[in-house]
Amino acid sequence: MLQGDRPFLGGQFCDTAQTMCDGSNSFWCENGICNEIIQGENYTCICKEGYNGDHCELVGVQCGDIYCYHNGQCNEGDGSTCDCPPDWKGSVDCSTPTAKSSKDGSPVVPVKTEEDDNDLWYIPVVAVISVLVVSVCVVCGVKSIRKRSMAATEFHKLRQVQMRGFVDEDEDAFAHAPLSKAELA
Repeated sequence: MLQGDRPFLGGQFCDTAQTMCDGSNSFWCENGICNEIIQGENYTCICKEGYNGDHCELVGVQCGDIYCYHNGQCNEGDGSTCDCPPDWKGSVDCSTPTAKSSKDGSPVVPVKTEEDDNDLWYIPVVAVISVLVVSVCVVCGVKSIRKRSMAATEFHKLRQVQMRGFVDEDEDAFAHAPLSKAELA
């Protein structure tokens, strides 16, 4: 069994030299010792007493085939159930929290206060801002449409004025005097 001393290539593109159990990669044991068991391909953690899990990250007391978490005590006669502290439940492993508790262990019933209602202040603010943004967009759109319409109308008027007096048979149509400002309006 190797103790993580054999380097291998890892990383996103398998081009980074790494060591199996050095803690710089996904092979780590938080509260235990990492043991490489298949030359760079697999490992196990040997956990310190009171810790368990794939990476020795869970704190619990072994109780038969299970673990008692959060300072739960193993039922010696049963060997597979736990006596849980007041803040935790679950006869199997004490992993489910109970209702909020006070420092002395007695359960605390949540009481609705005026502060709870103050958490919703942002809803009307967001609604008003949304209405303002939509209104500004509508006004800008209407102005843009009107501006385009007026520009098209002016273009057509100018075209009609320029075409007035232009006859196809006249070879020298551009020899006439330019139109006055009164004729353009």
